[in-house]
Amino acid sequence: MMYGIKHAAKTKLPVFGLLALLTVCIPIFGATGVTVNPEKQYQTLEGWGTSLCWWGNMVGGYADAARNAIIGYLFDADTGIGMNIVRYNIGGGDNPSHTHLQAGKGVPGFKPTESGGYDWTRDANQRRVLDAVKALVDPDEFIVEAFSNSPPYWMTISGCASGNSGGGNNLKTDYFDDFADYLTEVVKHFRDEWDITFRTLEPMNEPMIGWSVNGGQEGCHIDVSLQDDLIREVKVKLDAKNLDGTTISAPDETSIDQTLSSWMSYDAATKACVSQINTHVYSGSKRAELRAAADADGKRLWDSECDGSGAPAPFDQWTHNHNDVVPALDISYRITRDMRDMKADAWIFWQAVESEQTQTSLNKNWGLLHADFNGGQNYYLTKKYYGVEQYTKFIRPGFIMIDINNADAVAFMNTALERLVIVHRNSSDNNVDYTYDLSGFRTAGAAAEVYRTSGSENFARKTEIAISNKKFSAPANAKSITTYVIDGIGYGEVAARSIDAAPAPVVQALTVAMQRDAWSYQPEKTGMVQVRLLDLKGQVIRQLYHGFMNAGSTFHGSVSSGKLPGGIYFLAVESAGQRTLQRVVLH
Repeated sequence: MMYGIKHAAKTKLPVFGLLALLTVCIPIFGATGVTVNPEKQYQTLEGWGTSLCWWGNMVGGYADAARNAIIGYLFDADTGIGMNIVRYNIGGGDNPSHTHLQAGKGVPGFKPTESGGYDWTRDANQRRVLDAVKALVDPDEFIVEAFSNSPPYWMTISGCASGNSGGGNNLKTDYFDDFADYLTEVVKHFRDEWDITFRTLEPMNEPMIGWSVNGGQEGCHIDVSLQDDLIREVKVKLDAKNLDGTTISAPDETSIDQTLSSWMSYDAATKACVSQINTHVYSGSKRAELRAAADADGKRLWDSECDGSGAPAPFDQWTHNHNDVVPALDISYRITRDMRDMKADAWIFWQAVESEQTQTSLNKNWGLLHADFNGGQNYYLTKKYYGVEQYTKFIRPGFIMIDINNADAVAFMNTALERLVIVHRNSSDNNVDYTYDLSGFRTAGAAAEVYRTSGSENFARKTEIAISNKKFSAPANAKSITTYVIDGIGYGEVAARSIDAAPAPVVQALTVAMQRDAWSYQPEKTGMVQVRLLDLKGQVIRQLYHGFMNAGSTFHGSVSSGKLPGGIYFLAVESAGQRTLQRVVLH
């Protein structure tokens, strides 16, 4: 193959058509019962994604065929796993005389010297990947965040972008405003010149780590006592440059518990500058507590960085093997735990493409694809790739997580699509039989499509299973991840009797404003709010918002009319047991 590209064969989804095989639903005696309960609804998923550093810095320099193939595997919703979120790394840039940064980890900064101007030709490789991703992902689903690992070296105390001696603070105390200006100037240039609007800007990455001078990657310790200063400086610069399409995310700590601690240390003024709590999940256990804190302050919550090798601790070794199912089961466990316990609004992989040379030398299995970072252009799909595909392929942005009473499973539904997706992990050495109870749904479809990844299967489509009396039985094979896709599900009824052509709200106590395709809402009471777009029949077309809102705060959103035919719709807002409808005309 050209360019020396090597990869595992991508599983093709067979077209069964009229010859589709169907397993009759025969209850399995002694099967464990699993109940899916649509009455208990949780977060609305924003999607799945990956950071672009450092692989974008390497793969962006590949020949077109190899680069586009890798991007397609990750972001194409039809032929790949359909990621829709990217985290772009605004490089600080190290002292050009330093040679200690490892392959790919020296992301060029846009202002290489203090006295010189901006050089917008820099970081061409990562930008090339970002542009390709944007062109591939549905605009209605595409979300891009910018984040920083370190300020430019000339803003640091040590003069080194990898950290300070002893791991202490490394941003000069009188350069907080300069750093904020640098980050926001990059954000502004991307918006104005390159048509990329970062929805959020994260000014620090794992700031409580003791990043040290002459390390292998960029890093900057920013003590909790100083983080609020930086956040407020960034907010001032965003406002001054009219970057109203970009808000701040923080604090991106390496530990869930540290994220919670840092967040709780911020005062109200600092929290008000932040729209989204980011956390890495390499350690810590306070997922539910972090979710509660995010809800209490009305913030989105992202698992902004996750990976592991296959061992219980993410940094432990596990024999390097592209085809080992254990790393796939491990990442499945991490996804399931973060969705169920933390109720993450989005789940972001660290770097989806890892260095084959590094993973081989460390005897690890980080990454979904492994590629040459030493001058070649070979790449390899891993079993983890297919393990993640079990979730991302069918649990799409806008799906709502609902209750399923098994700790190894997640369930998501989309009422507009009338689709239910269940993903069930079995890491044991034995097959386990389950009977899934869907009686909480008004309708439950005729059959479940089945897809499985195991030691011998890569996202393989299996025989469909018939659904009878809103139940179906299926074996979860040993050491496997299985996805069930059920179409034709119905849940609840949207009362159409309240819908008429009047633009006034049905419930006067609730107020929702519309301007073109943008909506705003100010709740009178603190609590959970759902905002949905309905058609004239009262059917849900899109879930626009599902989350916590603080009383008195104003929330804004977009109907995002792309792919919708012009006409009359209704915006439905449900809060505190009340419901209002607002007439919407889309052109």
